[in-house]
Amino acid sequence: MKCPTCLTIMYNKDQIHNLDPEGYSVRMSLHCWNLECPARLFGYTPHMSVIVNPNEKWICQEYHFPFQYKNKWFAMVGEPFQGYLGYPPRSVKPGPLPEKQTTIYEIIKNLSFSMGGSYGFINYRNVQDKKGELLTAPFIPIDSGDNMHEQAEQLFKRLIKLAVFS
Repeated sequence: MKCPTCLTIMYNKDQIHNLDPEGYSVRMSLHCWNLECPARLFGYTPHMSVIVNPNEKWICQEYHFPFQYKNKWFAMVGEPFQGYLGYPPRSVKPGPLPEKQTTIYEIIKNLSFSMGGSYGFINYRNVQDKKGELLTAPFIPIDSGDNMHEQAEQLFKRLIKLAVFS
């Protein structure tokens, strides 16, 4: 699978998490490790989590991909926790989680300065649909094959057409 931003092959560089006692089904996160990727200019790392079962097609579980549109950067986030960018805070009470969703956010770059060096952090602004609501849809999985980057870009273009820009 290629990064939709720079077309570099994404790969897993950290842990693989077993999902069953025998270790047949695993979850892993694939990241873009290309330091020249345009998303790195604002500290964003494109990534996708997949479920891997032996002799089966990988299953898309979650993704965070940046796309540029009208000279602005947006994050297309498909994740299991509704309303959170990333994982939910510790204050979330146990119980069933809301449905997965796919959401578009505008990426706002902010810089803070510390000890003479600059450290970037990312803020997000909600993108609204034409009714003024957060631009979101039920979770839309992306194919984990060789054309994943093309499919992700097509999905972003479909969703961004629903947006209202001020």
